[in-house]
Amino acid sequence: MNTKCVVLFSCLLLVLTSRPAAGNLLTNGDFSLDNTGFTSQLDYIPRGGVHYGPGYYSVVYNPGVDISPIFFSFGDHTTGTGLMFAADAATTPDNIVWQETVTVVGGTSYVFSGWAASMGQTGNFVDPSPAVLRVLVNDLQIGSDFTVIAQNGQWSDFSARWTDGTSGPVTIKIVDVNTDFVGNDFTMDDLSLLGVPEPSSLVMLAIGIVGLVCFGRRRRFQTE
Repeated sequence: MNTKCVVLFSCLLLVLTSRPAAGNLLTNGDFSLDNTGFTSQLDYIPRGGVHYGPGYYSVVYNPGVDISPIFFSFGDHTTGTGLMFAADAATTPDNIVWQETVTVVGGTSYVFSGWAASMGQTGNFVDPSPAVLRVLVNDLQIGSDFTVIAQNGQWSDFSARWTDGTSGPVTIKIVDVNTDFVGNDFTMDDLSLLGVPEPSSLVMLAIGIVGLVCFGRRRRFQTE
């Protein structure tokens, strides 16, 4: 392969592998649309509603203001002033905290990600028993269980990747594996589902294109 072909191959590969992924496939991953675009097995209470114990969620600007002053006060992950999902998790196992059904393309890799923070009680800087989040696609776990950082109000990210075999709808669920009564209070924000280009496919495409170009150049030089 001559120098020009090498340069062409390098430039083409750089362009292909740096293609931006499609936008977020989730309807309301940052919760800016309030309590829409997802479902939950937890009971919903509106902002300012009565706080009555484990097993509920709300969409809030600040858990210490919009739910109860017993919770730690802090802002959402997106802007610090927007909405976020907040839960006083259930004490029964396998409760679905959040779920949404989306349509995916077979053979495509996807990354599901989000941010979470503990919102334990005011006066305590750490949650005594932080939430443990598990992500499932069509009831099969992807990635590892994620333990939310115990320090209240400190956002940390989690993610999991999978490749779907067939095109069509899939249901993504987040389950809190922790069932402790004391603690286990958390928030989530900026959930996303992004398609990821497959480097191996892109490399083969680049090699094929450059090979055809260089083969054409070689034949032209041979006939001149």
